[in-house]
Parts: sequence; C-alpha cells; structure tokens
Amino acid sequence: MKDMTINFDANLFSRNKINNLIEGLTNEQLNTIPNQLNHSIIWNIGHILAMQQIVVYKLSGQAPAIKEELVEKYKTGSTATTAVSDTEIDYLKEQLSKTLDQVKKDYQKGKFKNYKAFTTKAGVEVKNVEDAISFHTFHEGIHLGWIMQLKKLVQ
Repeated sequence: MKDMTINFDANLFSRNKINNLIEGLTNEQLNTIPNQLNHSIIWNIGHILAMQQIVVYKLSGQAPAIKEELVEKYKTGSTATTAVSDTEIDYLKEQLSKTLDQVKKDYQKGKFKNYKAFTTKAGVEVKNVEDAISFHTFHEGIHLGWIMQLKKLVQ
C-alpha cells in the first residue's frame, strides 16, 4: 500500500475550499446555470462526488458510499438539467466531508484490491486504486476551479 497522504491532504484542501466558497450561497445560486454553460455549482459538487465513487469504489468492485441514483445523475456525460432540491443539496454538502473520510478509511483497510483499469478521456491509463485516487485529486481540482468561476457569475 502506497502512502497517499498528499492526495488525501489535497482532497481535504479542495473540500474545505468548496465548503468555504458555497457558504452563504442560496440554493437558487447553487442551482443557477449561467448563460452558455451547462452546469451549476451544485452540479459540480455532485459530479465530484459521483466520479470519486465511480473511479475508486465501482471500479474496485465495491458499492458506492453515496446513493446510486446520484452517482448516475452526476456521472461523466451528465449536465445540470433540473433544479436540485433543497434536500439533495443538503445531502451533497454533507457528503463532501463524509466521502473523503470514508475513502481514506477504506483505502487504509485495503478494501480496493481488485481494480478494473481504464483510460481517461485525456489518454491517461489508470491501472490501480492509487492511480484512481491521484486522478480524482486532479479531476476535483478542475471542478474546484469551475466552482470558483461559477460563484463569481451567480453573485
């Protein structure tokens, strides 16, 4: 098992930054899809969570730690098509910290032994769960950038 501390620390930074960015935003602001875009702040949060569950849990043959219907709703290829309910927004916000803690615990327990390799859209081969966690750290950083820009557009 590799030392993944830097990845977990980077994810923690990202999740804390997201929480700080969305603090004080209304659910209407979280749901706003600015002109000529196809996603909202809350969609980006849902997408971060869904992709973590897919690339770490599902490709390791494990059940996701969030509701399966949300994994499907926010996976790659999805867009923000309808407003997200207040209940779902609260759930997604709560999962930002819960899922990160769970992945770390499950990794340390060795839960992700059987991994189904895949190649990203950018042509990067993800061969094992360590690669998946590293890839997700990068992926989450991209969506953190989107959330930062979207916040400027919805205020």
